[in-house]
Amino acid sequence: MSKKCPRGLKDCIPYSIIMADDKSSFYCAGKNDGTRRKFEQDKYTKCFYSENEDIISHCDARDLTHEAAVILNALAIIADEENNG
Repeated sequence: MSKKCPRGLKDCIPYSIIMADDKSSFYCAGKNDGTRRKFEQDKYTKCFYSENEDIISHCDARDLTHEAAVILNALAIIADEENNG
């Protein structure tokens, strides 16, 4: 687990980061200290940065779980479509 935020922010400890080799884009999730979040339960921060998008979201564990579930379901459908042509 990296302890350094790819944005250089001091209010979040990354749990997981996937970054392009040239550091031009990344996807990161970690735990925030509450400094910038709007809702107390949203103690996790999810970031996506690329040339076309720059997103910072504060989430609770349920939000992260639901996002992962939606993505996994979409990937299952894509796999079925690719295998069944």
